[in-house]
Amino acid sequence: VSICYKRKSMHTEIYSNKPHIQFPVRISDQLHEQFSKVSKSTHIPKSHIARLAIYSFLKDIELRGITAVLDEIESA
Repeated sequence: VSICYKRKSMHTEIYSNKPHIQFPVRISDQLHEQFSKVSKSTHIPKSHIARLAIYSFLKDIELRGITAVLDEIESA
């Protein structure tokens, strides 16, 4: 039950009635290939995956702090 609530809550926070804002993002070829592969295998549009990833990353920073998040990414 909490997972459904969390998904609904996240959906509400990511998708509002306000217009979406676009901004360009440059990524490596390797990351683009991985991004495309995940999108194709899950049938989830890249824009949706990107919104979820950005949302998740920002929430993680808010909860754990930038130093903890970047340390974890750099050690992976």
